[in-house]
Amino acid sequence: MKARGTAIVAASAVVAATAMYALTREGLRLHDWLVHVMPLPEHPISVPEPLRNVLPDALWQFAFCLCVFSMWRGATNSTVARVCIAAPVVIGLGTELGQAVGLIEGVFDHRDLGAMLLATVVAAVVAWRPSSPEQRENNGRVSASASYGTRSTHVGIPT
Repeated sequence: MKARGTAIVAASAVVAATAMYALTREGLRLHDWLVHVMPLPEHPISVPEPLRNVLPDALWQFAFCLCVFSMWRGATNSTVARVCIAAPVVIGLGTELGQAVGLIEGVFDHRDLGAMLLATVVAAVVAWRPSSPEQRENNGRVSASASYGTRSTHVGIPT
């Protein structure tokens, strides 16, 4: 996926997650500043509990991973790249696991953890999916001439 498409998909996931929180919950810190940006309903909209509680976390995790994975696509052979690629996974899943052991304020939910893990995998598939015919023909690899020319579809550190 090209950078513009990645940005649109990630931004859409963040907007959807934020809207889900804003419209289906009440009394969150998010509402304190959202009330100045957009009109909020007087009472939360009723939706099934998994949509209200699990989906927003998964969408945020997906967006975070998609952005980071896409930025480091093609640069997985360096230690810095591996650390940066691992960061959203550790932060996202670590936050939920931190709740499980009481290190982080919040309520652990195994469904959140599963949804966030699934979101991470989907982001990886989307980010590393070959996006050009040339990449698909070469199993996702770009030739040296294409990776430094105008046809490059990723931002990364040359390996």
